[in-house]
Amino acid sequence: MKKVIAVLTLLCPTAYADLSVYYESPYVESSTEGQAHYTVIEQKCGSGGVECALLFISYDGIRMVERSLSDKVLHDLFPDIKLGGDKGYAHFGVVFEGWDIPNNKLYLTVYGNQAPNLQPPNIERRVIYDLKTHKVAFEK
Repeated sequence: MKKVIAVLTLLCPTAYADLSVYYESPYVESSTEGQAHYTVIEQKCGSGGVECALLFISYDGIRMVERSLSDKVLHDLFPDIKLGGDKGYAHFGVVFEGWDIPNNKLYLTVYGNQAPNLQPPNIERRVIYDLKTHKVAFEK
């Protein structure tokens, strides 16, 4: 774990240097890299934000798959959402829910809320990140 923290400090020092919580997947049986698995690092950022990074760890090293799962979900599923200001969401992010490694899936919950008032309406939806294609979609 110390190696992971050291690598993250080099890759993205301001975002993930102070690790909050991490979730390791079961081993990826189809990997040729030996004892390969994914890790989600979930960190609280500010008063209402949570940020997640996705890494792939194996004997071959550590690879950052997604530096910001919140940015990925925002860009791919909510491109018209405004953040901040009087008309935007005060908080937007994703939190870890679970793994389905045999089906190459990572489950997350996306949330958005406006702290001072209820406009725009709050968001809370479950999304699926495909570990093979790196695409996100709403859970059906």
